[in-house]
This record gives sequence, structure tokens and C-alpha cells, in this order.
Amino acid sequence: MRPLLVIWQKVIIYPFYRDNTGFFFFWTMLLVVFQNPGNRLFTEPFLSAVIQTPVVLAVILGALFLYFLKCYQYVKTKLVQPENEFLFVTSQLPPKKVWLSWLLVFGCLYAPAFFYLGLLTRSSLLLKTNFISFGLASFGLVLAVLFTGYFTILHRQLKIEKTYYLSRNFRVSPAFNHYFFVLSKYSWYEAKSVFLLSKVFTLLLTWSFLKVYPPSEYGIRPVAVGFLMGLVGHGLLVFRTHVFEEERLLLLRQLPFRTRQRFWLLLLTYGFILLPEVLFFISFTRIHFSIWGVITFYGFGLSFLLLLHTLLYRPITQEKYYRQIFYLFISLLFLILFSVPLWILAVLGIGFSLSLLNRYYYRFEATW
Repeated sequence: MRPLLVIWQKVIIYPFYRDNTGFFFFWTMLLVVFQNPGNRLFTEPFLSAVIQTPVVLAVILGALFLYFLKCYQYVKTKLVQPENEFLFVTSQLPPKKVWLSWLLVFGCLYAPAFFYLGLLTRSSLLLKTNFISFGLASFGLVLAVLFTGYFTILHRQLKIEKTYYLSRNFRVSPAFNHYFFVLSKYSWYEAKSVFLLSKVFTLLLTWSFLKVYPPSEYGIRPVAVGFLMGLVGHGLLVFRTHVFEEERLLLLRQLPFRTRQRFWLLLLTYGFILLPEVLFFISFTRIHFSIWGVITFYGFGLSFLLLLHTLLYRPITQEKYYRQIFYLFISLLFLILFSVPLWILAVLGIGFSLSLLNRYYYRFEATW
């Protein structure tokens, strides 16, 4: 048992914390440094408020689940790497030892989240909300069972042959397998973590602005500002989609497509990416928005992401790309604050995107 744990430490646990040093540093600064001493995210007043606010509790549990997905994806990637083929030998150990070793691996990787879950459970017990206490404990238990069960089975199925692609394609419908959806499928299959994080960020910001500044009292400008801030958070997803297009879909550049067809491909891609936001706005049509309002927000979001994507066809570096996102954000922020209608900004954005695509597409060479 101990030799197996030493292997997991060197192959998975230590590399995980080393590779994610920046991630943990960011959250440590957020939890400890950037908060007032009496309002830090682990203090009793804040935890009690979380327990008593279902929406905030759901957001925190969602963040913990995203961290679980991060651990899952990291371990799965490590297992199928060619340099770790020797793990085939360890899969011949008794199933009970393998299962227990994976349970300990999960405990080591998920320890920060378990610590915060423990604080939440303690606060719920102090408030005598036994139902929430049971739910929090069940949440951690279910994740532990899923992780250990899945990787115990996967570990037992390891083979010495080089079969490194273990996931199967999930096909929603035959139409989704059309080549026009290839970039949309990339955002879901291979950039899932970035996709989900950008969705949580955008929806949380938009919902916050919607609650603090209801459109019935303040108009749609504050909500549009929150939505714009969420769209800026899609910058990394757009960049990775563009890199995927230029590194692994070079054949598309050689095919006899018209500019209009290539533009439709990008339009479908980012239309799919913004579907959660559309459903979110539709859910508020009876309270805050008309159908036309939902369409204008959707069009504005599409035009912004299309503009980010087509900007990358120009000869710019990644650092300059992020700088231009900042300039674009400031420009649109002032236009929104000066009450320029969103549909006009959407039309202008789509027009600029089409112009950039038509001008730079065949002149583009990767500069990252």
C-alpha cells in the first residue's frame, strides 16, 4: 500500500500542486488578503450568511464542483500520458488496495475544498440547520465516491498498449456532426473547464447587476455593463478556440469556402457558446425583458465574441490581444453609459468582424 501511495505522490499529488501554484496563490489572496478582516470568506459572519442565502450557497457549491472537475481532468490526463505506462503494473494489485489508494489521492487533491466544506458544515450545525449540514456532507461524499469509483475502474483497465484516447464522442444529434459545428464541439469537449468558468462568471455578474439595478428602475444600461464584463471573461476561450482552428483545422483554410460561409461557421460557434446566457435572459422575459431585449443582448454578445476572434487574424501577440480587449471594453463601456442602443453596437460589431475576416483571413500567420 505504501509504495503505491509514494507513486501517486510523485506522479499526481505533488505535480498537481506544483502545476497549479498560481491558481492556489490567487485564491489565497482572494480569501485572505483582498478582504476586510471582519468580512473574509472564511469568517463566521460570512459563513452564516452563506448558509442562510440559498443562491450564494449554490454558487459556492458550484465553484467547489468546478474544482472537482479540475482535479478529475488533471488525474485523467496524467493516467493516459505515455510516460506513465508503468502504472499498468500497479493495476494488478488487489482492488481493495487500489480503491483505498484512490480515496487517499482524492483526499489529498480535494483537501482545500474539504476544508471549506467543513467550515460551512460547522456553521450550519451552529445555526441548527441539520438539513443543510446533511446536504453538505452528502455533497462531499458523493464526489469522493464518484472520483474513487471512476478511477479505480479506469486504473484496472489500463493496458500496456498505447491507447491514450479513452473518452468517447457524445453526439447530441446527427446535425451536430456537421463540419460547421466543429469549433462548437471543441469548446465543449476540449475546453470544458474554461467554458464552464466563463459561463459561471458571466451569469453571476449579470444576475448581480440585475438584482442590484433592476431594469424597471435603472434601465438596461447597468445590466448591459455587467453582461459586457462577463463577455470580457470569454477572452481566453476565444483565444483557445482560435489556436485550435489554426493548429488542428488547417484543412479548413484550404477548402473553397466563401467568406460568408466562414463567417457563418464563427457565428454558429459563438451562438452555441452564448446559449446559456440566452436561456438566462429568456427566464426574465416576464419580469425585466421583452423578446426584443433578449435578441439585442444576444446579438451584442455575438458581435463582441466575433470581434475578439477576428482581431486574432491580425499580426498580434497574445499580450497585445488582451490589451486590445481592455481598450475595446473601455470603449463599449462609455458607449453603453451614453445610452447608445445595444442593437446599434451589435450591428457595428458584426460589420467590423466581417471586415476584419475579409481583409486578414488569408494573410494570417500564427504569432503566438
